[in-house]
Amino acid sequence: GIIGTGTQGLIGTGTSSLPVVAQGEVSETGKDYVVVAGQKVALSSATTGDLSLNVGEFARVTGLVYDGGIQAESVSRVDADLMYLGQLEMEVSGIVSEVDRSVGTAKLGKLLIDLNDLDSTTRDAIEAGSYIEVSSSYQAFVERVVPNGIYLE
Repeated sequence: GIIGTGTQGLIGTGTSSLPVVAQGEVSETGKDYVVVAGQKVALSSATTGDLSLNVGEFARVTGLVYDGGIQAESVSRVDADLMYLGQLEMEVSGIVSEVDRSVGTAKLGKLLIDLNDLDSTTRDAIEAGSYIEVSSSYQAFVERVVPNGIYLE
């Protein structure tokens, strides 16, 4: 699935009011975090929902940018069959950490987003520090996510 760890895709420390969402496969779990769609998500006593996720399951997380990752406000399990059948999209939003124009990619966390099929105006406007929302059909075992759409704020 979408595999990644770390918080390299989100910039800054402390809590911000910037809302983020991650919907996709869980690739790592820990005592107080999960990695969903390549984004490290901090869990706290204030986080609501299903906090007992396992690697390989699918989840939707909403929260805020926090200490270089996502501070989860809510977590919910997503039906894997709906993801595999293409009835649900993988969604990720956050701050771009890196853009490689030579190959047409941008990074959100460890998630590599393919920008090559975007119109040139949108593609050229995306840079490190940009806030983007990405949606894509679920793509198992890919190194690059080919988006159905990107919203650039």
